[in-house]
Amino acid sequence: MKNPSLPIAAGCSGMALILAVLACFAPQAITYPWQLLLCHLGIGLAVVLLGLAGIAFCSHFGGQRRWHPALLLILPLLILAPLAILAAGLSVFSPYRVELSNHNAHAVTQIRIHGGGVDLACGELAPGARLSRVFWIQGDGTLRLEAKIQARPIDAEIDGYVTSGVGGDLELDIDDKGVVRVRSESGREL
Repeated sequence: MKNPSLPIAAGCSGMALILAVLACFAPQAITYPWQLLLCHLGIGLAVVLLGLAGIAFCSHFGGQRRWHPALLLILPLLILAPLAILAAGLSVFSPYRVELSNHNAHAVTQIRIHGGGVDLACGELAPGARLSRVFWIQGDGTLRLEAKIQARPIDAEIDGYVTSGVGGDLELDIDDKGVVRVRSESGREL
């Protein structure tokens, strides 16, 4: 009987590689972070199961050899699986945080943060108050802050480019003239 372990291992490796490539494109098709986590965990589990199935076939049909050539196709799978799971964790646990401080003598009203598939209504901010929002970017775009101070509109770009799965940390200060100052998490003014 001809040894079927090499074609089976190649098939398992090929399917796992296709799943790993699909994991790279999953963020564009998924709306909520928990869905992305489940997708990556499912792909990681599928890659591990495919690798174990390939190893089982190799050990069953491989004869007395300890390292059958088909194992060389399967071992990369066992490396890809933890990477897919790590990618899931990084994408889900990479939120974007914006902290807004009002240094104006008047309340900031109708606060809205939008862009990158996000549209957050943040309400109102009294003089001297702060608010913080944590969210996940859903797509590509520019992140903007819109608000009003005594019916005067404020429209500021707070991040020139955002993309899904990539977080950030910005501090926004609205000064006494209504100008929005943007600082990164390191304290550097942008």
